[in-house]
Amino acid sequence: MPSRSSRATSARREASPLQAVHSGYFALHGGTAATARIVDAPTRSGTRPTYPADVAQSRLFAALLLDELDELEGLVAAAERRRRRRSAAGSDDPTAASPALANLHEKIADVRRLLDALDARFPQD
Repeated sequence: MPSRSSRATSARREASPLQAVHSGYFALHGGTAATARIVDAPTRSGTRPTYPADVAQSRLFAALLLDELDELEGLVAAAERRRRRRSAAGSDDPTAASPALANLHEKIADVRRLLDALDARFPQD
């Protein structure tokens, strides 16, 4: 084992065990502090690295979102059928269904935005 330099020894004495240790910032190599190297560091274009676990999790989340989208579209179709039946019976209140349908359409738009964002971040091969 290489001997420690006087700076490393004095720095070790100054550090308290109660101080926070940031192992991601520095690593000790041969008694000197060096910046830790991060594998798959973000590129200058701003994209983050893609890990297999992230891809797998995104696919599971996309499947959940697609199920949610199917359910919401089914609810919209059912609400529109009810509105058509009421209008055929002559007891249609046009203001009653619009807030509920608007809320469902907003949720559908949110789910589609999430799916688009997932596809942009983790494109399917």
